[in-house]
Amino acid sequence: MNKKGFTLVELIAVIVILGMIIIIAYPAYINIANDMKKSNFENTTKILANTVLNYANKYDIDNIKPANNTCSNNNCCIYYSIEFIKENNIFLTTTNDIINPKTNESLDGFIKVSYDVNKKELYSEYKDNANDKGNCIIKQ
Repeated sequence: MNKKGFTLVELIAVIVILGMIIIIAYPAYINIANDMKKSNFENTTKILANTVLNYANKYDIDNIKPANNTCSNNNCCIYYSIEFIKENNIFLTTTNDIINPKTNESLDGFIKVSYDVNKKELYSEYKDNANDKGNCIIKQ
C-alpha cells in the first residue's frame, strides 16, 4: 500500500525548522532595515545641506561672510528652516515635501550655513533644532 503525501510529524518538523530560521533571520533583517533608514536619512540631509549651501552662496553670501573675514559671537551663519526651503523651492521634490526616511513623515529642522574663517569658505549641516543659534540669522 503506497501512501502519497507527508506525515504529520514531517510537516511539524518542517514548520519548526522554518520557525527557527525566521527567529534567527528577523533580527538581522530589522538591523539591516534600520541601517538603511539611517543611511537614507544621512544622504537626504547631506543632499539637502549641499543644495542650501549652493543657494546661500548665490543669494546670501553677503549676510553670512563678513567683509573682514572675522566672525565673533557665532554671527557668521544662517539657519534655513525646512519650511523656508520648501516655500522658496530651494529643494525641489515631486510632492514639494521633504520626507524623513526614518519616520516617513515630513522632515523638520534646519540647515545651518556657516562661514569658516580659517578655511575662508562656507559649510552647511543639518540641525534638528536651532538651540545653538547664537547671533545667527534664522530664515523661517
